[in-house]
Amino acid sequence: MRIAALVLFALAALPAAGQSYFPLGDDDQWEYGYVLDPPFSDPDTIRYERRVAERVVVSDTAYAVIDLPALPTDTFRVDPEGRVWGRWYGRDALFLDVSRSDGERYELPESDGFAYVVTVRRPVSVTVPAGSFEDAVEFSFDIPDVFDDEFTVLLAPGVGVVSGFSLYNNMGDLFAATVDGQRVTSSELGPSETDVRAFPNPFRRSLTVTLPAGMWHHTVVLDARGRAVATLDASRCGPGSCALRWDGAGHPPGMYVVHAEGAARTVAVPVVLTR
Repeated sequence: MRIAALVLFALAALPAAGQSYFPLGDDDQWEYGYVLDPPFSDPDTIRYERRVAERVVVSDTAYAVIDLPALPTDTFRVDPEGRVWGRWYGRDALFLDVSRSDGERYELPESDGFAYVVTVRRPVSVTVPAGSFEDAVEFSFDIPDVFDDEFTVLLAPGVGVVSGFSLYNNMGDLFAATVDGQRVTSSELGPSETDVRAFPNPFRRSLTVTLPAGMWHHTVVLDARGRAVATLDASRCGPGSCALRWDGAGHPPGMYVVHAEGAARTVAVPVVLTR
């Protein structure tokens, strides 16, 4: 079924207005997989790669093509609101609407006598082999009166699809990704729960900063001269971990430092803004 193939590779989001959930850069690629547990194996890990293969124009609309070994390819685009559109039975259709609030629903156009109802859940925390991600968005696709949640997919800011499940095939979890030229992680166990992370790094516009559990009361971005160029709102950060974003549009490319000051420690993370 075509929609199953779509979700298998529907990869992340490139933002608009600072949001970054579906990057479609020329060199972006993602490695997915899953672990087969005994008694099926000893155990074994299945891995497969997805990448942005090329650009195409269909009916005057530009799309990025996601390469799927042994599966059909499909085309996607991201609009100024960060929503992900794709070709659906010969027409442009909205697949992943990151502008929706928690609990909202929308519908894919009817095809072959059925239509998917999509339910949005946010924010979601998820841990996969590639790491732990906050502020993810879950999309559950359901054909009413057939099954419950035929498939689900989770998008993490700045990274893409980090986890998915389908009744039609095993979509697996994210093991590693290269977004905007930066390897998101190479850790099988994910980053330490005490790490302050900034990704992607280098970045072209939108930077996501994740703060681990603890009281963080002052987080700023400093330029190469040590001047504060932005203050990241950590007011909603409490005892639990949280994610902050910085939109670097309007700032010159170069080296910056994310300076996070907490109740117990201060952390400085160098980042590079490119064009």
